[in-house]
Amino acid sequence: IENKREISKEVNYLVKTIKDNNESNKQFKTINKQTYFVNNANNNYVEYSNILWRIVKINEDDTITLITNSSVTSLAYGKDLDYNNSYVKKWLNTNNEDLTGIFENILNKKDSYLVKTNTCTDIMDKLSNTPCSKIENDSYVSLLSIQDYINSGNKDSYLSNNEYYYLSNTNSKNKVWYINTEGEMDTNNGTDIIGIRPVITLKNNLEYVSGKGTKDKPYKIE
Repeated sequence: IENKREISKEVNYLVKTIKDNNESNKQFKTINKQTYFVNNANNNYVEYSNILWRIVKINEDDTITLITNSSVTSLAYGKDLDYNNSYVKKWLNTNNEDLTGIFENILNKKDSYLVKTNTCTDIMDKLSNTPCSKIENDSYVSLLSIQDYINSGNKDSYLSNNEYYYLSNTNSKNKVWYINTEGEMDTNNGTDIIGIRPVITLKNNLEYVSGKGTKDKPYKIE
């Protein structure tokens, strides 16, 4: 009787590929149990839903946080500086009460690729990378936090791209934080129309398809 052996194909997960490719990369740095691409990293590109993204970090559970390479639109944050009631969240996400979610609706098979993204809504008067204490996790798309911006290298990082764009944090003076064209963090009252760079979180079990993480050859999962 001929013996039959099952041949199993080992799945090459995206997160494993990223870690293996950056094992000795000094611009791939663990901070507060999360591993960030820092400073002028140039091998953290991902293509998903025909949009070019940058990998911000690999989270403790191996999910992957991405931000668009550039702003996808310009909006006012809104006078109500509660993130949940902001124009930004409504534009980014769908919900049962207010069916907007223009951006979420263009993402390919989001349930297959994404998990809910943590939104840091700490009220911050001093710039700090202290781990976020107020986190919301009820939507797929969010904005970058002050903490993640600092951990990535602040104005000396790839996240400083000569654009104005909003962050997720506010301060005690009813102002919302944003990044200016110099890469500095500043605040406004939420009425200024500036850039929006959506943030999403990829699942930890997505199969790597192709790419090297460069701008010309981004990682692909579709």
